[in-house]
Amino acid sequence: MGADFFSFWHHKSFWVASSLALFSGLTLAFVSYLAADFVTSNFGADTGISASLVASHSLNSAIVIYGLIAVSIWLVSDFQHRRIQNTLCIGYSRSKYFISKFTISSLFLVFLQVISFCTAYALALILLPTPKILPDTNIISNATLFASLALSLWEQLALGALFAAVAFLTRNVAISLISSICVVTLLPLMAKVFNFVMSSVYEITFNFNQVLATHYIATVPADVEHYVLYGLGVGAAFLLIPTLIAFWHFKLSDV
Repeated sequence: MGADFFSFWHHKSFWVASSLALFSGLTLAFVSYLAADFVTSNFGADTGISASLVASHSLNSAIVIYGLIAVSIWLVSDFQHRRIQNTLCIGYSRSKYFISKFTISSLFLVFLQVISFCTAYALALILLPTPKILPDTNIISNATLFASLALSLWEQLALGALFAAVAFLTRNVAISLISSICVVTLLPLMAKVFNFVMSSVYEITFNFNQVLATHYIATVPADVEHYVLYGLGVGAAFLLIPTLIAFWHFKLSDV
C-alpha cells in the first residue's frame, strides 16, 4: 500500500484535485465573509453565521467530482500503461493490489472533504466579524451539524469505493467518468422509486433522499439518530456491493 500511496502522491491528478478542494474551502469562507460584512455594514445586524455553519456548506457534490476524476485517471493509468502486469509479475497478489487501490481511493475522497471543510472553517474563524466556533442552535443544532459531517465523510468513503469499482470494471478513463457520473446523477431518481416501493408495500415513509444528500444540511430530520443509522446502512451498501462485484471481476479477468 505504501508504494501505491507514493505513486498517487506523485500523480498530477492528486495535486489538481487537492488544490481544487482547497480552493473550494477558501472561496466558500471568503464569500460568506463578504455576505456577513455586507449585512452588518448596511443593516447593523448580526447574521449569526458561525465558522461551523460556513464549513458545513463545504460538504457538497463538487468534492465528489474532483475525487472521481482523480481516482479514475490514476486507477485506469495502471491498466493502460501495463504497470499492473509488472506489479503482479513480481509476486504481488491480486487481492493485495485490489485492496490497496480501493483503500487509497476511498480515503482520498475523505481527504478532499476534510481539506475543504477545515479550510473553510479556519478562514471563517479569521474573517467573520463575530465568529462563533459552534453554530447558533437557532439556525442549526450541533447534533445535526456533526451528524451531517460524519455521514458526509462516510458517504465519501463509499463513493470512493464505487468510483474505484467502476474504474476496475471499465478500465477506460472516459467510460469510467461517464458511468460514475451517471450513477451519481441517477441516485435521486432511484431514491424516489425506492421511496414509492417502501411506502406502498411496507408503509415506511422514511425519505431515502435524505440519506443520499448528506451534504445538504436542510435535509437532516429532527430524529438525528434515525438518520445516522439509515445513513450508515446505505453507505455500507454502496461501499460493499460495488467492491465485491469489482473484486470478483478482477480475480477472474485477464490483465
